[in-house]
Amino acid sequence: MDSSDSLKDALVDDIESFYKQINQLTRTDALPADQLQLLRSLVSVSQFVATQTAEQHSSDGAMIAEVTALKDEVERLKAVNAAYDKQIQWLKDRVALSRNTTGQLRLKATLKQTLDAAVGITRADSGSIFLLDEKQVVTESILTREGTTEGERHSLVGQVLENGLAGWVTQRQTTALVPDTRLDNRWISLPDQPYKVASALCVPLLRGERVFGVLTLAHPDARYFNQQDSDLVTAIAYQIALLLENSDLGDANRDYRERLQHSQDFFRQLLKTPLVGAFLLQDNKFLHVNAKLAKLFGHSREAVLRLPSIASLLAYEDRDLVYRAIHECLSGKSPLLNLSFRISTEQGQVVHVTTHAITTEYHGQLALVGMMAEDNSLAQP
Repeated sequence: MDSSDSLKDALVDDIESFYKQINQLTRTDALPADQLQLLRSLVSVSQFVATQTAEQHSSDGAMIAEVTALKDEVERLKAVNAAYDKQIQWLKDRVALSRNTTGQLRLKATLKQTLDAAVGITRADSGSIFLLDEKQVVTESILTREGTTEGERHSLVGQVLENGLAGWVTQRQTTALVPDTRLDNRWISLPDQPYKVASALCVPLLRGERVFGVLTLAHPDARYFNQQDSDLVTAIAYQIALLLENSDLGDANRDYRERLQHSQDFFRQLLKTPLVGAFLLQDNKFLHVNAKLAKLFGHSREAVLRLPSIASLLAYEDRDLVYRAIHECLSGKSPLLNLSFRISTEQGQVVHVTTHAITTEYHGQLALVGMMAEDNSLAQP
């Protein structure tokens, strides 16, 4: 308390004491009437002064409390603003990094940058990121602390995922804020651990139901991390999970495009071969046939491609069988079409054939590409 507060308190005490003394004197009959009237006036004045002084003192105290609260709020907002500035800078750096690096190099650099940003925002002492595949097997690990070998890292990751906090977070797909690791059995203190951890924050890299990894921050002081830290790191974890999901989708799209390209190259070569009949079928209509297959049907290639459907080329008794097999293949119920049936040639002959086909994509729609050949083994003797 400063000197002005002490002076105010002393003044209030003196006025209250004076008020009590005067009040006692006004209750006696020993004083003349004019003196009693004067004392009563003094009582009223002293009471007013005491009340005003007390109210002023209370008002000053409330104002000081309000000013102190405002100062605390300003400091908190400054801290939040600084944290968001770091998060925005991390996002900018990530965009710049994605433009200048590619593939696995970009992913690892982004993870390192993410971990550094999380440590910087929370002022954590150390941190780690573990990436997981769909079977919850670790595919990548990033640690802020240097000096660990590859084997030691794998051992560390394995233990914390199997029995530790990271495993708990992965299984429950939720954030864990540990105020004191000594009181929480989810935290594993490893033997010969070169650094102290008293509090921890562990956040899943989560998208939907898929956990792409776990981000963990640690500090040697107990009760170091708070809910604000948790919210900020969770926001960063969401961003990195989104990046990992996009990376997975990009890899899947590349694989799909490669398979599609191989499939298209295969059926182009197939349509050129003179050894077997080859076709591309979509919406129950031939889009491509080679000369060998057209000859088997007894038509020219142009005539086969003009047909509105394959119905007129199939023996009437086998049409339902063929349509059902085509539908099951295109719907994914049966990945391959392997079928023996009969066709009707231009000359009216019934020919037994065998066809083998697989699904592909043609102009954005599913189609069948395959081979067809006469099957003499099914012909009646």
